[in-house]
Amino acid sequence: EAMSLGDRIGVMGHGGLVQVGSARELFEQPCHLFVAQQLGQPGINVIDGQLYEEGGGLRMQVRDGALSLAFAPAHGQRLNGRRDGAVTLGIRPQHIRILEDGEAVPSHEQVLDGQVQIFEALGASGIAITEVEGVRLTALASPERHFSYGDMVRLAVDDRAFHFFDTDSGVAL
Repeated sequence: EAMSLGDRIGVMGHGGLVQVGSARELFEQPCHLFVAQQLGQPGINVIDGQLYEEGGGLRMQVRDGALSLAFAPAHGQRLNGRRDGAVTLGIRPQHIRILEDGEAVPSHEQVLDGQVQIFEALGASGIAITEVEGVRLTALASPERHFSYGDMVRLAVDDRAFHFFDTDSGVAL
């Protein structure tokens, strides 16, 4: 409610005020993982992993799965020069979409193969809970599309919208 009623919002947690700003600022630029998790429905996808360099590029190996994600060179700056170590990645469901068969993908999107676990058509959008190499990801899809448990899908992940957080403190990087 606060996102639709107030010009400025304060998010409280961890014994105090965590962040104050407009709804858009808090949603698009959360200063802490706690803030990112409080805003948006469905909730943000949170993935813990380990950064490493490979072939001159930066990648993240997901902690509890076989998934490895490549990061665009610009993310190196956002990660404050980190080239290794633990990091938590946040991806909002609206930045993960289920591709149509044969659909071309822009260069800022990574394609992941996933399996549908749950799909709900909710009016203007559909919500798909998928599993990608042991990692559960929530994505949005057209409600006109129909998916069943076990369907294989291709997911396009927009890496321009990644949120990075320190794994130990939750502070945005």
